[in-house]
Amino acid sequence: MAIVILVRHGRTTANASGLLAGRQAGVLLDETGQVQAKEAGERLATVPLAAVVTSPLERCVQTAAAIASVNVSADVSGLEPQTDDALVECDYGDWQGREIKALAKEKLWKVVQAQPSAVEFPGGETMPQMQARAATAVRRHDARVEAEHGAHAVW
Repeated sequence: MAIVILVRHGRTTANASGLLAGRQAGVLLDETGQVQAKEAGERLATVPLAAVVTSPLERCVQTAAAIASVNVSADVSGLEPQTDDALVECDYGDWQGREIKALAKEKLWKVVQAQPSAVEFPGGETMPQMQARAATAVRRHDARVEAEHGAHAVW
């Protein structure tokens, strides 16, 4: 089975200002996030990555590009990140773009923190829906990477 390394994007303008960005367009890495993405790339630079797959959100694409740009894998030249819509952030529905400190006062927030699998975001998706979507995508990419690069490929 191929090996997947999960990397979270660097800090964003929304993180720094206390907003739940969700799927909002235009949420980019801030200066700290750019440094974090560069450092993640440096840590993974010698890992022979067979592929880099990312959510289509700008902050994720920025992070993936930073990782791919410094990877010195002997097996892959010109590693280009691939986007997959199935790996996009949870659909927070009506919560998207709101301040986290305001959301923390809502009754549902306690459920999000204590039992996330029981949450359905107003106007959005459930955590189990997100999990199924993302897990299916990871399995699909894992099978593809393994078929193309072998059982011990890293992506």
